[in-house]
Amino acid sequence: GAYGAPGGDDVGRAYVVFGGDFSARVVQPGTDGDDEILGTAGVDTLLGGRGDDILRGLGGADVVYGGPGDDAIVLTGPALFRIDGGTGQDVVMLDGAGIALDLPAFLELAVVGVEAVDLTGTGDNSLFLEPRDLRALSKTSNLLLVLGDDGDEVVADFSDAGFVDLGSNNGFHDWSDGVLTLSVADEVGLFVEP
Repeated sequence: GAYGAPGGDDVGRAYVVFGGDFSARVVQPGTDGDDEILGTAGVDTLLGGRGDDILRGLGGADVVYGGPGDDAIVLTGPALFRIDGGTGQDVVMLDGAGIALDLPAFLELAVVGVEAVDLTGTGDNSLFLEPRDLRALSKTSNLLLVLGDDGDEVVADFSDAGFVDLGSNNGFHDWSDGVLTLSVADEVGLFVEP
């Protein structure tokens, strides 16, 4: 029980209540085919099916489950609550300009099942990450591929994590600790705190 509470039959008893305010709604569940599922500006739950789906949030703190298949999860802003790409080769795409996807600012494991991030959008976008984010992202590999163009940037805080610069090869600049690898397109600005 609580400090100072009298003893009795309920000492040490705890209750766990699952639920929420149910304000997030499933917009449209995916099917076995390739679907395009469009969210709203509010808080939504987007559920992909078995196909190669496109799940597009429109700025709310959405929950997105890609499911099986190679899915594209499109964000028009930095707000999100949870992304799980599911199985397959899944990509988070930033659709807009000035979007800063700051993974360390979210709860650990808020973004999982993602093998690539595409910063291209319509202007300059950025990705911030730490080793914990690399560990959590992919369910199938220890590699995160980051795509983008001039003006986009990746800021990686690898302080005291043992990451080394492997240089540029085949158009991508790699940093690795021997297990995890960050591979960033050469066009994208890369700022690493080793």
